[in-house]
Amino acid sequence: MATWGERTTDELLRRGDTELRRLRVPLGTVPEVWALVSDGRRPASRGFLWFVTVTNVLLGAALAAGSTWALAERDGSGWAAGVAIGLVWVAVGVGVGVLHLRRPSPADGARVEVATVEGRPAVVLPLARTVPLLQASGTTAVAAALVTAAAAAHGSGGAVLLWLATLPVLVCVPELWLRVRRGSRLVLTREGLHLHAGDGSGTLAWDDVADVRLVDTGRHVDLVVEPRADAPSWRWHRRRGLLPRTPRRPGLAVPLPLLDVRPSVLVRSLERWARHPVMRAELEDDRGRYWLAEGAPSAFG
Repeated sequence: MATWGERTTDELLRRGDTELRRLRVPLGTVPEVWALVSDGRRPASRGFLWFVTVTNVLLGAALAAGSTWALAERDGSGWAAGVAIGLVWVAVGVGVGVLHLRRPSPADGARVEVATVEGRPAVVLPLARTVPLLQASGTTAVAAALVTAAAAAHGSGGAVLLWLATLPVLVCVPELWLRVRRGSRLVLTREGLHLHAGDGSGTLAWDDVADVRLVDTGRHVDLVVEPRADAPSWRWHRRRGLLPRTPRRPGLAVPLPLLDVRPSVLVRSLERWARHPVMRAELEDDRGRYWLAEGAPSAFG
């Protein structure tokens, strides 16, 4: 049985554009857990996701309410930590629900735009900031809860351990918010593809494209543009910071849930521009945007 990452692009496209743009938790019912162990990653059912979301919200609310009552009735700042942790627990539970239970945004290409990038006309596909925003918000909330807990434990033996756990989280907060502010985008020009992402920026000329395919990571489906061997145009510039990672293998990878275009249209359009140099002139005006939004040439093309 093939693992998720080994399934071909055609097999993945048969799932449909809406399913390809979902974020998933690779865990669920007992059969899904068995599948996770046996052949890769299977998505959790919506019923399991609702159970996880509601359970975490209720447990966090119970902890926050109980700690609030204890703080009001008794003398002791330690209960403030319980209130903070409970509220963060609720927030994380709601965030998980929002991220995984919401329907994907319409793949209508409304955010695709034609712009001038570094002096060249280009078609720009902005990546949604939903996931980076939730990551930054969640990390900030966890950091606030840990600071509250560490301050409440001041003078005890556990305070040192809490501060040691808090510092790495605090260090990550500014960089996560910087990623949100900076944003990510896939830029298509007549010369090639340019990805500006949180980890860094990559460039690949159309003539050096070897393959355009889909890869299922279990968490989501990636659009991957692979360069041919020893492609001279392939470049990757890693951003400075604590979190950036360098791709394990050459290529540009973009999570489909962050794009508002239909995956089937996106794959077909990129293959078209990679294989037919004469068609790349469409990326200098509205024809390229129309292809990605409508899956067809524009009326004036």
